[in-house]
This record gives sequence, C-alpha cells and structure tokens, in this order.
Amino acid sequence: MQFHRCSWEQRGRMSGRLIVLSNRLADLHTLDAGGLSVALGKLLREHGGLWLGWSGLITAETNGENRVERSIDGNVEYLCVNFSQKEHDGYYKNYANGQLWPLLHQRVDLAEFDGSGELIYRAVNKRFADTLTSILDDDDIVWAHDYYFITLAEELRAAGVMNRIGFFFHTPLPPSATLAALPNHESLFSALFAYDLVGISVARREGKLLILRSDLFWRQGC
Repeated sequence: MQFHRCSWEQRGRMSGRLIVLSNRLADLHTLDAGGLSVALGKLLREHGGLWLGWSGLITAETNGENRVERSIDGNVEYLCVNFSQKEHDGYYKNYANGQLWPLLHQRVDLAEFDGSGELIYRAVNKRFADTLTSILDDDDIVWAHDYYFITLAEELRAAGVMNRIGFFFHTPLPPSATLAALPNHESLFSALFAYDLVGISVARREGKLLILRSDLFWRQGC
C-alpha cells in the first residue's frame, strides 16, 4: 500500500489544531507536570489544540463501546478514555510495559516474550485511532508519543486519514538485533513507516532507525 501525502514543508506552517496523544492524559496545571506537559502545554494553551490519553482508570466492559469523556479548559480540549481490565492487563501492563519497555531499554532480561499481548495492543491503538477519525479536521496535525502508539498511524492510514502524523520515542532505539527478540517484531516496527515523521530521544542513536528500516525492507524483499 502506498500513501501519497504532502511533505511537512509543502503544507507550510501549521494551520489546524495540534492533536497530542500520550499514554496518560496530561494535566497542564499541576506543578509537578512532566517534561511532555511542560514542553507542549504553552503551545496548546496559546494556539489551541487537543490532548487525547488514558485517564488512569479501569472500568467495566461496555460491549465494545468506545468510552470517551470530553472536557475543555480554555483553548485546550481533552479527550479521556478509560481502559477495561482486559485492556489494562494486555495492552498496558503486559505488552507495552512488560515487553516493549525492557526491549527498548535493552533490558531483555526483564521481559517476558511469551507472544501474548500484541493483539490487544493493536486493538487499543485502533481504538485510539477510531476516536481520532471521528474528530479530525483535514489540516490537523497528530503527534503521538512513545511506544504505546507504534501502530496508531497504520490504523489511521487504513481508515483513510491523510493528515500529517508524527511520532516521538521517549526511549532509546536499540539495534535491530535486540529488537529481534520480540516475537513478530518486523510487523510491529514496520508500522512506523505509516508516520510522516519519527523522532527519537537520544542523538547518538539517530542512525538506528535508518538501519532498522533497511533491515526490515531487506528481509521482506522490498
């Protein structure tokens, strides 16, 4: 599948909303706000935007209904989702923090690569994507943060979303030989190609993403 999208430069300056996704919904007013909140809070408050994330709450199953709570504070709109126990255990606890976190920090000795969790991880990414597709305007920019959303852009593209979508790793990116410890790692990390822009947090590793891309394309015969 090919996507014919304009480059960031071709689109010019940002004219639509900045839509931020993070695992936990940020509170831009707390004194102990994290670095992400501090960095983006001023921009969102001045220019307007939307922040989508998990509330931190676990709720009962609701027959597949996409549970979303909406609030507005000045120029910033918040969309808050709750997780079911299944989503919390499979997506958050097992796969994201139990497998991806150790892998990306090169602590594979702490991971339990049992082949489970990927399906629910992808399902939760699709749930976030479905939430976005219902509220996106054509000129909005989506910015997803960290390993919780590796497959988000792939789901958005499958739904026909052509907006600019960026992704930022807040963790180091290990060598492809380390990533290979994760079952089905090629399919998972190739989902990053659906993003327009991918950033990583450690300058010394800026070449690793290109190496990973070359390895994946070589093995897949692309």
